[in-house]
Amino acid sequence: MAMFEDADKFNRGAITYEALKNQLEKHGGLLENLSISIDRWLVPLPQEDTKKKRKKKPLPHQLTAPYIKNNYVYLSFLTLFTVINVGLFVSRAIQYRHSNGFVIMARACGQCLNFNCAFILVLMLRQCITFLRTRGFTAFLPLDQHIYLHKLTGVLVAIFSLVHTIMHLFNFSKYSYVLRTPSLPAPARSNLPDILTQEK
Repeated sequence: MAMFEDADKFNRGAITYEALKNQLEKHGGLLENLSISIDRWLVPLPQEDTKKKRKKKPLPHQLTAPYIKNNYVYLSFLTLFTVINVGLFVSRAIQYRHSNGFVIMARACGQCLNFNCAFILVLMLRQCITFLRTRGFTAFLPLDQHIYLHKLTGVLVAIFSLVHTIMHLFNFSKYSYVLRTPSLPAPARSNLPDILTQEK
């Protein structure tokens, strides 16, 4: 800016080619640096080896230390949410471990559905969220991400519902086959009413 003002002696807001040339001649090092910069613009940078590029591939943004430091409340809550879902799934699978695989999967997904269908409503209680936010609970709960968590829970509800329904259909087809096959041994047929009427 100082060079421009020095070249524009009549304060016209513009300089001529001659005035620019005089300024560049006054400051010899500037012209040299300017020509080096132009050379760098015109000459492409040397390409790194593709193997080196693969090795230098950075971590995803969500796995960097600054991201974790800035979002520890959200990440802790997401971890707790995942642990609860896994715990419910595993506990129900253990409870029905003597049943066939279709029943185990259906019951485990059903248990997760019970939790997630209730939790999805909690995430949209706006007045409660506002109350908690005004009381400083954002230090412990990710209240600002409640809409994202609501969407995430909705996706989980859809997945668990789909798997739950498909597993019950497979289980039904298996036992309808048992009913239609008179040649099966008596023990397999005698346990059928108990299995079909088992409590959830």
